Amino acid sequence: MQKLMLLAAILALVTVACASPGSSGETPSLVLDKQSVSIGGVSADMPVTATFLAVNTGSKPLRLDLVEVRTVIGADVPVSVPSAIEVLPGKGAQIPVVLGPHSQTGPHEVAVQLRSDAANVFRQLQVKYDVRPAPGAAAPPPRGRARPARS
Repeated sequence: MQKLMLLAAILALVTVACASPGSSGETPSLVLDKQSVSIGGVSADMPVTATFLAVNTGSKPLRLDLVEVRTVIGADVPVSVPSAIEVLPGKGAQIPVVLGPHSQTGPHEVAVQLRSDAANVFRQLQVKYDVRPAPGAAAPPPRGRARPARS
């Protein structure tokens, strides 16, 4: 009988905790379709867009704010990311990350850090791509210095 009463008390506590204000069902909850994307080859003279999908699975509006954009690999590139996005409960919103034009060829990686008012406060998105010379562009000069010939 004591075990039955203990089980009932535990069940009552769990039920109250789940129904109390501030539980995860009454807050915004962020789900991303992906956190990293590899675009492949892009032309140096063309901007390219990587799109991420943010879904609010909570019951209150979700706010995403841009914290930082940084270059991980490659040259600094102009990046356009919305400074703030609001996602209504049960809805989704696209997060476009526009990159380019590009000043250097080769592998690149850009990290975008977002802050939200959901349980997982900070999220980082990564975009990887390889910049190729623009069609008709002159070949880049060779890297390094030439050494004089010895006699």
